[in-house]
Amino acid sequence: MSASQQEITPGEFFHIYNRAIGNEVLFHTDADYDHWFQLIKKFLLPVCEIHAYCILPNHYHLLVRIQDHTASADFSKKMSDAANAFVKWKNLKYGRKGGLFMTPYKRKLLQNEEYLIWCLWYIHRNPFHHQYAEDWNSWRYSSYQAYIIDKPTLVTKAFFLELFGGKEKFIRHHMVQGEEIEIIKKVALE
Repeated sequence: MSASQQEITPGEFFHIYNRAIGNEVLFHTDADYDHWFQLIKKFLLPVCEIHAYCILPNHYHLLVRIQDHTASADFSKKMSDAANAFVKWKNLKYGRKGGLFMTPYKRKLLQNEEYLIWCLWYIHRNPFHHQYAEDWNSWRYSSYQAYIIDKPTLVTKAFFLELFGGKEKFIRHHMVQGEEIEIIKKVALE
């Protein structure tokens, strides 16, 4: 089943992602990012927990757990509502017309702990994979920072911090995983 057709199942974790049509820039300014976050809070938090996110200029990633009481159609409608509200706002702000996001959004069921951990790392790695940041801490629009600060955020942190055995092990896993990828790349090129 394709990533855009997997049924949204209550209680399950999903990797949700989408990009701009033709790699157009979605987010030009801090205000654009902030508006997207407000829409995520308004539309998605009632139907899912957000465990990770990375918002880049031309695409986004979310790692969510669908609330037990949420029907598949409810989540899909809320995703559509958030995207449509952002497009209308951006079209008005920038004097543009037409769609902005690829449709439909993509979704991948995360069926086991190993895949969950990999997906969290993959989402947090996106800013420097795409060369928007030089390290884990320097991209403002990634939930990595939410995990290492001790104040409330829109991210549900307890599940993954418990899974890793605390904040220090969470940080260490990200660093070690990144180092291993760099070693593999070097060996593959030799």
